[in-house]
Amino acid sequence: MSQALDCLAADGEALPLAAGTDLVPVLRDRAMDRARLVDLHGLKELDYIRFEDGMLRIGAMATHQSIAASDKVKEMLPALAHACSQVGSAQIRRRATIGGNVCHASPAADTLPVLIAAEACAVTRSKEFRKTVLLEQFITGVKTTSLPQDSLLEEIIILIPEGGWKGNYYRLGGRNALTIAISSVAVLKGSRGIRAAYGSMGPTVKRIGAVEEYLNSCREAKRSILRVLAEQNLSPISDIRATREYRLDVAANFTWLGYRELAE
Repeated sequence: MSQALDCLAADGEALPLAAGTDLVPVLRDRAMDRARLVDLHGLKELDYIRFEDGMLRIGAMATHQSIAASDKVKEMLPALAHACSQVGSAQIRRRATIGGNVCHASPAADTLPVLIAAEACAVTRSKEFRKTVLLEQFITGVKTTSLPQDSLLEEIIILIPEGGWKGNYYRLGGRNALTIAISSVAVLKGSRGIRAAYGSMGPTVKRIGAVEEYLNSCREAKRSILRVLAEQNLSPISDIRATREYRLDVAANFTWLGYRELAE
C-alpha cells in the first residue's frame, strides 16, 4: 500500500485502478483523458472481512462475491450481502471491489443505500494521514467524493448493533440482471430504530430523516404518506428508463415493503 501511495503522491494526474470494471469502460470511451493508472490489484492487505470491537470492517479490495458469500456479513448485515449479489454479472462480482463501487460514487450503486442506511464510515489513507468520515459525507455528488488525489480508500467500517442490522435491500431494473437500478431502497433496523436510504433518486444516495421519523413513530405506515414524503425529499429525473413519478412510486412502495417485512 505504501508503494501505491508513493505513486499517487508523486504524480498528481495518476488514478488508482482497483478492478477496472467502472474505470476501464470510461477510458475506452474516451470520457476521461487521464491514462496514468496505479494498479491496486495486488493489494491483498486490503482484501478482508473482519468483525472487531463491535464493528464490521471490510477492506476496500474485498470483492462483491466475497462479501455476498461471507457468513459474517450474512449474520450482521444481510442486506449488504444481498446488495452485493445484485451487482452486474457473476464475472463482474468476482472481480469488482466494494472500494471501487464506493469511490465511483454512482447514485445507482447497489452497495451505497445499504452502507449509508447502516451509517457506515469510509477510512482513507495518505502518506501522512488516516481519516474516518461518514460515507454519506464522503460522497459529494454524482461520481464525486472527498477523497484527495494522493489518498486511497482503505476500508469501510460499520458499527453493528446488538443482534445485527435487520432489513433488506430492494431494487428495480429494466431486467433481472446486468442493469442499472431505476430505483433502489435499503430499509434497515438497528438499536436506534429504522433507517432508510435511497439510490437512483437524485445526485447522491441519501437518507430521509422525515421518512425515518415517520416509520419509527407510526403504528402502521401508509404508502400514500410515504409517497408524499418521497416527493418532498427526493429529486429523481425522468429519462429513457423511467419517469420521475414512476421512480417516486417505486421508492414509496419499496419503503412500505421494507417496513412491513421488519414488522413481521
